[in-house]
Amino acid sequence: MKKIFFILFVTIILIIILNIDSMAADITNNCEIFLDNNLINTKILDNDESTFETIEKDYTIKINSNEQISGIYIIYELESKKGNLTANNKTIKIGENNFLHEYIDIEKNIGNANELTLVYEDSVRIADIYVLGIGEIPEFVEIWEKPCERADLMLVSAHGDDEHLYFCGLLPTYVARGAYVQVVYFTQHLNDTIRFHEQLHGLYAVGIRNYPIFGIVPDKNSKNLSDAISNLEKDNLTEKQVLRISGRINKEV
Repeated sequence: MKKIFFILFVTIILIIILNIDSMAADITNNCEIFLDNNLINTKILDNDESTFETIEKDYTIKINSNEQISGIYIIYELESKKGNLTANNKTIKIGENNFLHEYIDIEKNIGNANELTLVYEDSVRIADIYVLGIGEIPEFVEIWEKPCERADLMLVSAHGDDEHLYFCGLLPTYVARGAYVQVVYFTQHLNDTIRFHEQLHGLYAVGIRNYPIFGIVPDKNSKNLSDAISNLEKDNLTEKQVLRISGRINKEV
């Protein structure tokens, strides 16, 4: 009996060790990151999505690592911008899908590298950059796919968090059934941009992988229709535009 328990104990330890070994390490703190040849230790390295660094157009972000880099995970402040990533004398496009959370698979697209550079075509705000070593991608990394071309279920949520609070377990239930689920938000929280990050984290946690669609309606309180229209006008929007995106009017405004 003792021998059986010993074998089970050793087996469990080996499984734990193998799982740890297969997990890609967050090697960001072991890397040297330069912005136009100046070593940086700024807001993009503080693991805080509420802070960001503005990277001007054509500035070069250079990442050096003694360990091989298999991928990088970029959290943008409000929106991504198009750019190029170069490593091993090969260049790939980044930021083309306008994902707020963007995972770039270096190993798949270029091959593991010890040095890479990023250059954006326009000024961009970056909240955080994570550099990942070889192994299984950590759970905190979100790998988004484009919005569904055809969905089995489309959920329209008025505000960020309504999709969870008022629809309870609808999303994880249909994801578990293998349905293609698309979430559409009626509003966008430009007055509190951290909400965008919270929305993405919440959707990813319940299994959504197709990137949500964010609306154009400002997140402002109104007690009647007159107040609502007034809020729209302050953001240079018309009632017809809002009705059209809600699907009630299909013709062009």
